[in-house]
Amino acid sequence: MCKELPPEAFIGSEEDFLMIDTLKQVYVKLNELELDECKVISPDWLVCKQTFPVKSTHVHQECEVRLLEPTTGIPLDSKKKIISLDNVTWLPLTHNKWIFATSHRERVTILCKFLNPVT
Repeated sequence: MCKELPPEAFIGSEEDFLMIDTLKQVYVKLNELELDECKVISPDWLVCKQTFPVKSTHVHQECEVRLLEPTTGIPLDSKKKIISLDNVTWLPLTHNKWIFATSHRERVTILCKFLNPVT
């Protein structure tokens, strides 16, 4: 069962990070300390000692995992939080990638080397 949320709501998570395999069959949830224990192989790859459960997406239907599947709304058992978002927030990811959050329509222009701006 799913329910639509107001535009300034977000889904809370029990852990800081959710890692899922490319076939979306198994996943793990880690906190910052557990992630710090992992060995960095490359900017996109980590190797971690298994000190946390590996869960099957077919057996464990947690909210965060269900949101990665096609859906028409937010699962009712999700932990929802309401926030006031007055300014646009930009967060850097990796490899010159960004994510932003806003409560209103925002015009964005992307500048790429040797290409015309994209709006």
